[in-house]
Amino acid sequence: MNEVVVIVPEDKSLEALQVNLVAGDGKISQVTTNDVNATFISGDLTVKEERIDNFKANLQAGDLTLKEVGLGKGKIKLAAGDFKMKDGHIIQSLEVKTSTGDNLVQDTQVDRCELSTTLGKNKLFGQDKNNGEVGSERDGSLLILEAVTGDNIVK
Repeated sequence: MNEVVVIVPEDKSLEALQVNLVAGDGKISQVTTNDVNATFISGDLTVKEERIDNFKANLQAGDLTLKEVGLGKGKIKLAAGDFKMKDGHIIQSLEVKTSTGDNLVQDTQVDRCELSTTLGKNKLFGQDKNNGEVGSERDGSLLILEAVTGDNIVK
């Protein structure tokens, strides 16, 4: 397996990280950075234990998983693949657009959710809903999940 490892000293942070991958899986973990921009043609991306101010990802064929990620703003596009976010925190906004695939957000701090799908189900904490307030802030953080063919689930 080919692997690229970048080590950043614990007392330092990256200004920006850009990842372009034609084929293969990627993992970003335990890094604090202002900007992440990832483009994958074929492969999965996993992001763990991160604090990212601005996150952009475009995956043509592959899954994207965010675990224990604190996110300022994010924009994610998946042509064919699933999106999962677990144990995270959305500070401002996260917009996920999936053509074919499911979106699952679990145990993540966010104030408002907007869900839309053409062929699939929208579930907000077990109820068939397209939107709702989750946290205490009316104008707080926002999660937008859009799927053409697939389910949107927030629990």
